Amino acid sequence: MLMIPFCAMTINAQNKTNAEILKLNNKIAVAKSQETKVDAINELGDYWFNNNYDSASYYYEKAYRLSKKISYKKGLFNYSSNAGNVYLFRGKYDKLKSLMLSSVKLAIDLKDKHHEAIFVTNLGNAYMYNAEYQKAVENFQNGIRLFKANNEPDYERKINSFIGICFLNSNNLNKSIEYANKAYILSEKAKDSVTMCTSLSILGKSCVEKKEFLKAKPYVEKALLFATNLKMGNEIADAQYDKSRILFSEGNYKEAIEWCNKSIKYYDQTGNIISKVNSLCSISDYYLKNGDKKNAFESIKTAEDLASKNQLKSHLLLVYSSLANLNKKTENYKEAFYYLEKNQFSNDSLNSENLKNKLQELDTKFQTAEKDKNILILEKEQLKQKTFIYALLAIVIGLLIFSYLLYRNFSARKKISEQEITQLQQEKKIDAAQNMLQGEETERTRLARDLHDGLGGMLAGVKFQLNSMKGNVILSEENAETFTRSITQLDNAIAEMRRVAHNMMPEALLKFGLNDTLKNYCDSVSQNSGLAISFQSFGMEKRLEQTTEIVIYRVVQELLNNTLKHANATNVYIQLSRNENTISLTVEDDGKGFDVDKIQKNGIGLSNIQHRVDYLNGKMDIKSDDKGTSTHIEFEIT
Repeated sequence: MLMIPFCAMTINAQNKTNAEILKLNNKIAVAKSQETKVDAINELGDYWFNNNYDSASYYYEKAYRLSKKISYKKGLFNYSSNAGNVYLFRGKYDKLKSLMLSSVKLAIDLKDKHHEAIFVTNLGNAYMYNAEYQKAVENFQNGIRLFKANNEPDYERKINSFIGICFLNSNNLNKSIEYANKAYILSEKAKDSVTMCTSLSILGKSCVEKKEFLKAKPYVEKALLFATNLKMGNEIADAQYDKSRILFSEGNYKEAIEWCNKSIKYYDQTGNIISKVNSLCSISDYYLKNGDKKNAFESIKTAEDLASKNQLKSHLLLVYSSLANLNKKTENYKEAFYYLEKNQFSNDSLNSENLKNKLQELDTKFQTAEKDKNILILEKEQLKQKTFIYALLAIVIGLLIFSYLLYRNFSARKKISEQEITQLQQEKKIDAAQNMLQGEETERTRLARDLHDGLGGMLAGVKFQLNSMKGNVILSEENAETFTRSITQLDNAIAEMRRVAHNMMPEALLKFGLNDTLKNYCDSVSQNSGLAISFQSFGMEKRLEQTTEIVIYRVVQELLNNTLKHANATNVYIQLSRNENTISLTVEDDGKGFDVDKIQKNGIGLSNIQHRVDYLNGKMDIKSDDKGTSTHIEFEIT
């Protein structure tokens, strides 16, 4: 689980092109002062830090010797940070610890509070990578206190990420997630992309260790994106390694091996032993699952040699665990038991429950101390302000009460007036719509009855008389055919008159309800027009109020009429449904569509439909393009 903090407190390494390297060498050559020359040498060392630690060390040492010779304070401090990073990434923790202890002393002697805070924090890194997590957290917490005392709170976000790493390495995953989230929130506010990348990586690793791979995936992908955009080589490799673990959990063993090899290649190139051991342990498992026992053994043995040679205590846990598992899978049980015992012994010494408890207790004490400190500061501030506040309090309260009473009185009157106006407007609108619809339906009913009872009766009488004459009048063959055609046309006229009368006020709507009437209407329109109409209804067994049914029927009539007139459609789909108190109507066609905004402004048909929808206190949504038109209406019933 051990991970590298992505950059120590002062490193500022960036990838540069070869042209920029030449530019830096030229900068060293033309430096006007020894101090400027030291700074330029360190810049070149920063470039090599992301590519080769040996080359980076060479330039850092060169800058240090010159700084010591000329007593250049900034150069000495830079060496402590830069060389510390190299020791850190190469796993030389004893050297790192020794360097940071001497650097802290140097900063104290020179009364440099800023660098004292930096070196105390980096000393925490040294302890952490030597598996001394309690001392590591103590130094990180001291670093936060020192930075705050120096009025440098910005460093807190980075140190929170280090504490998150510490808890991750000690397998306290909930705490690691808590501190990583703190670091991410602070770095997002400060637009600190580097620390955001670090925090995302910790979150991803913590979720991977918790076997929550779905949660881990977006964190790892985002960390990889950040690292790639920032050209942070080590962070890219770490994200590639984490991605390989997620792919492995998904059973994508070949892809897992490819991504893990990418990270190993980078770690091998830069000499990052710690991360290389991690990747070798994991890729051994990947090879084993992929059936490649030879590469599995070679990878884990390489990891064991590196971890033993460099005294990476916590990494030997991973190595022993993998070796035990590998030997078990190959039925070499004696070796498996041997490594299992070694793993248990190391695990007891490094990751004991006692250590977790101590870290938890240390964190609790720190949080409590910080809260107490903040409370004390607040209390002092409050004490200073009390006298002034009390002096103004009576006047302010009096003014506030007076202002509040005036405002409340004014607001109440205004609110009542607005409510009355709104209510009257709504009532007026509803009454107008209701009167219009009722008048329209009354006129339709009268016309339907006049057509059916008046004109219908007259046409039926004429037909009866003509049929009577047919048997009593002798006509030529040609006139007889004309007479017969006239009677047939009269039949068609009577049928059309009845259809119009029924459309204006269908008796079936009053007798059988909306559901059956709409189905029959759709069938009738389909037969007469050749338009394929599909009607479906859901939950409409219970009848609605008569006025509501009439309004819905008219809306469907108007929509179908528009389709027949303008759409050039071949298919229409109508769905009417009820879900508790909600009624939904959808009418779709595959016609040529229209400009909704233009038609809504000028179309009489749509205006009539909108009036009916408003009457029902409903909402209408129309979407139209060259593939067809969809109208959706929804309203509530009581």
